[in-house]
Amino acid sequence: MADRSAGRRLLLFAAAVLGTAAIAAAPRPDGLALEGQYALATLFFAAFLWVTAALPLAVTALAIPVVLTVLGVHADMEPALAGFADPLIFLFLAGFMLASALQKYRIDRRIALRLMALMGTSPRLLVLAAEGRLDPAGRRVAWIFAVIAGLWVLGGLDFLTAGILP
Repeated sequence: MADRSAGRRLLLFAAAVLGTAAIAAAPRPDGLALEGQYALATLFFAAFLWVTAALPLAVTALAIPVVLTVLGVHADMEPALAGFADPLIFLFLAGFMLASALQKYRIDRRIALRLMALMGTSPRLLVLAAEGRLDPAGRRVAWIFAVIAGLWVLGGLDFLTAGILP
């Protein structure tokens, strides 16, 4: 069974490479630069691998800058990797790491249960408390939004929808 899965993945990867090569070698439409055509070929490569799951998503994502550099869209890896170094990406990563730590030690549950104990079961009061509107400063707890988003993405607060709240 494992050999069949590995063979399927190899076949899908080969199809992605052949499709990428076909798009890169196809006649260029008027007004499209060669780098643009190579970027479209890279788009096909990534989309094909994502849809078919021939490679893990992280491997596919990291292969994109490599393919862009190999095809000559970027002269070297630094500009190809620039999108991975955006400060917003690091903000999300920090939020996910913090959310993961809160989830691991069940602090997310403690925060949610403490809010429920303080505010009761009123959805309006719970939302206001989570937004920080019941805090006099209002901005002291604003950081919690990134944590809450990360927890929902990681599934850390799914217990709230599993019947604890009325």
